[in-house]
This record gives sequence, structure tokens and C-alpha cells, in this order.
Amino acid sequence: MLRADLERIVLAAADRCVDHLVRTRPLVDGVEPGRGYAAVLALHAVGTPPPWTEPPPPLLHVHAYLIGVLDGVGTLRGPHYGELHEETLTREGGALGRAALAADLRNLGFTITPGTGPDGRGFEVAGVPPALLETAGSAVPGCAGLGEETDRDPWDYV
Repeated sequence: MLRADLERIVLAAADRCVDHLVRTRPLVDGVEPGRGYAAVLALHAVGTPPPWTEPPPPLLHVHAYLIGVLDGVGTLRGPHYGELHEETLTREGGALGRAALAADLRNLGFTITPGTGPDGRGFEVAGVPPALLETAGSAVPGCAGLGEETDRDPWDYV
């Protein structure tokens, strides 16, 4: 149950991040913000085996693939890629996503220590069961180990 709750709130934080950026940045045409979007959010679990000499890197994160943005008349259009690469976009989106995730983790009963990581923009989570950390596996298999499990390239459609 805890694992499902964690996966749900990580995806929800990523969704809030993408929604905020689409609605506040000119992603339709470089001028107009979007009214909605189509995206794929892929949950990705990676880990490092114990023992750790410092806090491990994020074990659960999301890859967001923005496919289209709704313009003012409701037409789904490709996002304006120049705006996607604007240098403050990922910092703003990351901050919003981290704040949403930290709040949701607190609501699940975890203790959050803010101001950690590079430039103090991250946070540490206290009370994560060690078994949950160890079952995350390693980064070697890649995205959910799809290529190894199915013996095909994850991008080859069935």
C-alpha cells in the first residue's frame, strides 16, 4: 500500500508541474500559454545498493514527455520547443514539483528536511522503510527493465 501511495503522489507532483508550466508559459506558439495538454508521465525507479556513504540519489522519479498543448480554441498542437528549453523552465517546474511532493509526503506521515542537495533546492525524507529502498533495484536494467524483461527495445511498438 505504501509503495502504491508513493508512486501515486510522485506522478501527481509531476502532473501538477507539467500543468503549471503549460498554463503559465507560452508553450502554444511562443506567445500564448496552453489551456491543457497531452503528455506521457513515465514512473522510473532507480537505486544504488547499500551501504550508502551519503544519501542515495532519487530512487523514484518521473520522465515527462509533453506531446501536445491545447491552444485557445481547443486545438491540440505540438509544444513550442524553443520555450521548452528556456533556461528557467526546468528550475521553476522542478521547484513546484518538489514542493508538491514534499507536501504530499508530509500528508503520508513522513518527516521532510528541506534545503538539501545542490544549491539547497532538494529535501531529504526521513522514515522510509529500508526494505522499500532495497527493492528499488539498480539503475542497470533501465526504465522498469522493459528491454530485459521482454527482450525487445522499449521503443519498438508491438
